[in-house]
Amino acid sequence: IVRCGGRPIELLRTAVESVEKQTYGKFHLILAKYQELDVEPILNQQYKNITSISVLESMGGIRSTTLWAGIKAARGDCFSVLDDDDVYFSDHFERLFQPFPAERPVKFFAYSGSISGYGEPKSIQGGGADRREIFRFGITGASDLMQISDAFASNSFVASMDLVEQSLQSDPLMHTN
Repeated sequence: IVRCGGRPIELLRTAVESVEKQTYGKFHLILAKYQELDVEPILNQQYKNITSISVLESMGGIRSTTLWAGIKAARGDCFSVLDDDDVYFSDHFERLFQPFPAERPVKFFAYSGSISGYGEPKSIQGGGADRREIFRFGITGASDLMQISDAFASNSFVASMDLVEQSLQSDPLMHTN
């Protein structure tokens, strides 16, 4: 599920290319649009690892509404989320699925860290400067769902569809960045 619409098509193209460059898996993309955006240039491309692309119109909705519409439309064994301004490393899914499942994943959830990049170097703990930093990584407590959900970025997980229960298909109407 790629949420898109508020940023230039070039960013969306880069996000889609990061899915295409995956070293593991075949993908059906859902371009979940929350604002108008001409995605024809994306749809007219030929892809090796992306087997199909569908467009879901959720105009005027807040971003969580678009996400939940994408989750409802998702088919297949697993799903993940990518915003139009984010990219995956080429081995993202390969790493998340190791050891590789022999059968369809059941009650599967895996996540990784997320790295933020900056135009100018920023000071880092321990001295020096870098244009990158680990954005989020690690569950530090499990007393409530918000504490768990804050442990990883939305673009860093993959989950099996059997985890999407009916109760999870109700949009919480969250306003996100």
